[in-house]
Amino acid sequence: MLQLLQGVVAYHSGEFDDARSLLGKAAALRRELVLDGPEDDAKLASLADMGFGSHEAKASLLACAKDVQRAAAHALEKRAETERLKERRIKERRYGKTPKGSAVNVDGVARLVSLGCEAPLQHGGRRV
Repeated sequence: MLQLLQGVVAYHSGEFDDARSLLGKAAALRRELVLDGPEDDAKLASLADMGFGSHEAKASLLACAKDVQRAAAHALEKRAETERLKERRIKERRYGKTPKGSAVNVDGVARLVSLGCEAPLQHGGRRV
């Protein structure tokens, strides 16, 4: 965006060579950030064949400079992260809140369990 604005300013200042260079860089950057060519459609189709949704495929391709293999790995990592967050929220709900009303520290509970303590059987400060 900045290169585009700088190119316009250079053009209106009569610096045509600078304007041409800056506008060329802005156009190249746009091509990197937009999925609109036939090769991009083929890459999106390839990711769709791997089981990724349209939004997931587009976001991953753009995040990985339109590299299909990296985009697939990125999408899988995002899925795994989403699953980890979902599991964490389930544990937070299962453990409830402390007497002061804040959420139980799930990581702290996991550390205690790894040291041999029993997992808590409490929810909302009461035994269930």
